[in-house]
Amino acid sequence: MNELVPKSNKSASITNDRPTNSIDLEEIPCPLCESPRWVSYLRSTDMSYGVPGEFQIVRCLECHHLYTNPRPTADTVLNCYPSDYGPHSVETIQPTSATPVSIAAAPTGTNSTASAPWYLSPAARRIPGLRSLYYWLTNDFSNDIPKGLPPGSRILELGCATGTFLLKLRDLGYDVHGVEPVASAAAEAEKRGLKVHAGTLESADLPRESFDAVFAWMVMEHLLNPRETLLELKQRLRPEGFLAFSVPNAGCWEPKFFGKKWFAYELPRHLHHYTPRRLTSLLQECGYEHVKIIHQRNLLTVVRSFGIVVASWFPKNRLAQRLIEWTDHPTLWGQIALAPFAIALSGLRQGGRLTVVARKGAFNRADSENACVSRNVNGASSNANGISENR
Repeated sequence: MNELVPKSNKSASITNDRPTNSIDLEEIPCPLCESPRWVSYLRSTDMSYGVPGEFQIVRCLECHHLYTNPRPTADTVLNCYPSDYGPHSVETIQPTSATPVSIAAAPTGTNSTASAPWYLSPAARRIPGLRSLYYWLTNDFSNDIPKGLPPGSRILELGCATGTFLLKLRDLGYDVHGVEPVASAAAEAEKRGLKVHAGTLESADLPRESFDAVFAWMVMEHLLNPRETLLELKQRLRPEGFLAFSVPNAGCWEPKFFGKKWFAYELPRHLHHYTPRRLTSLLQECGYEHVKIIHQRNLLTVVRSFGIVVASWFPKNRLAQRLIEWTDHPTLWGQIALAPFAIALSGLRQGGRLTVVARKGAFNRADSENACVSRNVNGASSNANGISENR
């Protein structure tokens, strides 16, 4: 590959049918280290929503970060998201639609079990070992609440979409707040009784040191300036506050196997393609401590990527469409069938999605050795020491 240096003030304009507004592209230096030196890594089209044009991922020659370049401008980036974008749907569970409802989170009242599946019934719960097996197979470590965050804590979710994750936290007794740049998604969240700012983190004007934890599920890859956002979030966190987020893992086997058809590249909406090593160094550079990388036990990206591959060979193939649609609404039995493979890949630190947990420092640093231990929002428990995560 030949070395490329971006030209200043260069932009391109394309017309997008979904949505209909135009998208302007701009060449930029590395968003993490500001180096102007990069090489082309791959080029691809939008294989999910059909935004016209070809887009490029480059690798920074200084810090080795992978990022989309040219990228959509700040004024037009939201035009990359169609009205039927999956995460902005009320039906979609955030941060991942793959997370099944756990036994612990299921209704337990006598009237609530009438329509519940048999595996959530009181009789099934009394089968020795079934509860633990269910947790082990279905807990993908995608939306864990850090241990040491008691109910009543003040929570902020960046990119909360329609607020499904915030609703879960509210039901657990947390004081929840959200920020969502897409107005239609923010409006749906407000209809559900949530306090959500429609706009950016900067426009939210949140008080300094006012939150005990910040969550950002599958958001960091969409940000124009992730370093600035991480610094801004650190100012909003109280001393020893938690930051937890998830991203696709560009350092695992999946992009090497699928190439440009890897679903998680998702050009042009994904502007950054992180590896565990680069994430760790970025967080440390921003002043975060006790960084833990957890490889999620999740194969949805693999299934969808296979669907994209089959569709590229046979455009009208029904199997390809079924694979893609299944990842939007995965069945419990399908997830259980995939669970052993997902668990094995997580153990090998090759999960396609990463969950990252870090803490803001304190003036009197406390022993946070147990900060890596977390409990899933659906009721299961996990230890991040033995697991590494992936969107």
